[in-house]
Amino acid sequence: MDKQILPTKQGQIVRSLIPLDGIEPQESFILGDDPSHFNESELVLVYSITEFLRCQAKGEKPFGNKIKLNSLTVIGEDLKSWVEGWNNA
Repeated sequence: MDKQILPTKQGQIVRSLIPLDGIEPQESFILGDDPSHFNESELVLVYSITEFLRCQAKGEKPFGNKIKLNSLTVIGEDLKSWVEGWNNA
């Protein structure tokens, strides 16, 4: 596994380093909280990207999950650049 990159700003795309009940291991999340207001062991709000997109299509608000900040790793700086990165992979 690559080195963990702790989230530093709201909107980053992250993955959990620990298994979460009822969530696919490769699920990606959008960080909903600004991590600068939390210490590394506190819970932060994240939104499943899969759920986020489903809710957007229905005009509904997505359900968020609380995950410890230090159990997340950054995989994209924001949704736009993360999606654009697929074309360069």
